Amino acid sequence: MTAYNGPSTEAWGHAVKTYDHLLLQGGRLAPVDPPAPGMLPGRGEHAVGVLAPGWMTYQRYVAVTPTTYDEGGPGIVVGSQPFVAGYVLASIARGAFHRNRIQRESAPQWHYSQLGHVVLTTHRLWCEVAGEWMNFPYDCAVGLRLDGAALTLSYLDAEPLCLAGDLAPWCAAVIAHYRFGANAPQVVPSLHHAALALQPALAS
Repeated sequence: MTAYNGPSTEAWGHAVKTYDHLLLQGGRLAPVDPPAPGMLPGRGEHAVGVLAPGWMTYQRYVAVTPTTYDEGGPGIVVGSQPFVAGYVLASIARGAFHRNRIQRESAPQWHYSQLGHVVLTTHRLWCEVAGEWMNFPYDCAVGLRLDGAALTLSYLDAEPLCLAGDLAPWCAAVIAHYRFGANAPQVVPSLHHAALALQPALAS
């Protein structure tokens, strides 16, 4: 996965305040209007954030369809013994090189897709990917990792996804609240510690 620098100071501060509001103060996020119908199928579900295109990138960790390689070359080689031996050795080396390349290219990797809007509801994450809406229910996520400005969600029965950009920490705070609740400090410790550090400043 591509390495991402940390979010801007302003974006990080917004994420920390949101974490503090939701998980330390027991607050709620005000409902917002989703950009498309049918985004709130869950009972009591409402949208809490709509992010415009351009704020984040989207990647999935998927395996590439293996590439086939035809080693080709003549079935019979005629010539002197050194020539035939050299040809065989070169063919073996060439075949090994291409097999290694195919193995490398077909291994699971992070792949970008064009990302439009991102919508967070109380139950799920919506991503407008290459013009089509995909949704990821929070209760299907088994892991959440925030690494600087990159948020990675992992699943048992689906490929991991990564949202990266300034607003990724804010998304992490919201998803950690709705998915992990009281266990959020273990999932996003950097946000938790930063929010705790806010307490004296807020009290003064």
